[in-house]
Amino acid sequence: MAEARALRVAVVGCGKIAAAHAGAYVRDGRARLAAAVDPAAEAAADFARRFGVPRTYPDHRAMLDAERPDVVSVCTWPPDHPAPVVDAAAAGARGILCEKPLAVTLPEADRMLAAAERAGAVFMVGHQRRLEARYRLARDLIASGALGEVVDVHGTCGGDLLTDGTHLFDLARFLLGDPPAAHVFAGIDVTLPERMAPTGFGTLHYNATHRRYGHRIEGGAAGHVQFAPPDGARAGPRFRFETGSMARPFGYQHFRVEGTQGRLAVSGDPADGERAWLRVQRRGGGPGGAWEDVPLPPCDPLAAEVGALIDSVLAGAPTPDAALLAAGSARADLELVLAALDSAVRRRLIGLPASLTDHPLERLDAGETRSQGGTAP
Repeated sequence: MAEARALRVAVVGCGKIAAAHAGAYVRDGRARLAAAVDPAAEAAADFARRFGVPRTYPDHRAMLDAERPDVVSVCTWPPDHPAPVVDAAAAGARGILCEKPLAVTLPEADRMLAAAERAGAVFMVGHQRRLEARYRLARDLIASGALGEVVDVHGTCGGDLLTDGTHLFDLARFLLGDPPAAHVFAGIDVTLPERMAPTGFGTLHYNATHRRYGHRIEGGAAGHVQFAPPDGARAGPRFRFETGSMARPFGYQHFRVEGTQGRLAVSGDPADGERAWLRVQRRGGGPGGAWEDVPLPPCDPLAAEVGALIDSVLAGAPTPDAALLAAGSARADLELVLAALDSAVRRRLIGLPASLTDHPLERLDAGETRSQGGTAP
């Protein structure tokens, strides 16, 4: 406990999600907030007052030189994720927690992963929904064979693919045990709303520029990911996704999983009316069998995420929960998102692995429709 209390944490970026990170560190109680970074002096000062942070900096490099923190949370906009992660690893940070998505392009993601590996740092990405009880129990039901062989997974969420769809793709992989993907096919709605509600994440910037968090976005997307078949299976499961303007109103990160012997439903945010967060229908009683509510234990996924990072730093190796949020897994999510966007831009099926080097939507601004990466199987 004494060593845990000595861990010093720096938070880079002082917006809404940074506050969630800071609150989780404070609640954990085994590390202390030592520094915060934001180029907006007022934002940094407000953050410092709220969480009792002793020092603020306008630049992450100056902070790293002066503070040499043990743990760094990177809560900047996605295009600005790579530099703080790479520099924190080089400065000796033992643990790095980066918000999702990992990056905006695959080369940037690979540079971040390489830097953390060279430094031996525990490198996690904020896909904390993997630690929520409803998704964990859904995964356990699927893995136990309660649904038989999984045939189809359907997921919906609001927002754009890079910002919100990264959770959706990550959870689909998680529910299925992180299988490799064979190909992606998608279409996008390129029309955008006139304005977004100014209270949402990243919407003030969108209303001024039609770009969210500094990167190009689409209005909605629909498509599928075909996963490779498991050992002995004739075909792999297919993940069908709907996001943004293309999504039906089932909730944020809502899933239905169809198997040969049953199905389950995981409610997105908010809960699905009066229904339980997690329900299962076993086919033993026929297709019209009753749905069973699955009871869930209390859960604070952000606290579990921060706790896993601190546990891993103290242990000198990732814990099982930290391994679930490993940056390498987030890189696989980013590849799927970018492949979906590439499929929409190029109007073709994209085989995986993909060798994309750009953010495909930027090609729309340039009037381009071809890509240098991703081939049909």
